[in-house]
Amino acid sequence: MLPAATSRATRPLTGTVAGSSLTTQWGEAATEEGRTTYRLDPDGDLSVTDEVLGRNGQWRVFAHHDLTRQ
Repeated sequence: MLPAATSRATRPLTGTVAGSSLTTQWGEAATEEGRTTYRLDPDGDLSVTDEVLGRNGQWRVFAHHDLTRQ
């Protein structure tokens, strides 16, 4: 299944903040569960990692981006 950004599916979201990271959990067990982590580095760069929960119970990264402010 495609991630929510490209599949146009609507999924429930929850979020938590820990230090300089924001993690959003999306989806539900009946369809698809995933999480996106936004991490702000001390130098101001932003790291974004998208993961999906596999049938084996393991998280699998399907996208990662390192963003730098210009």
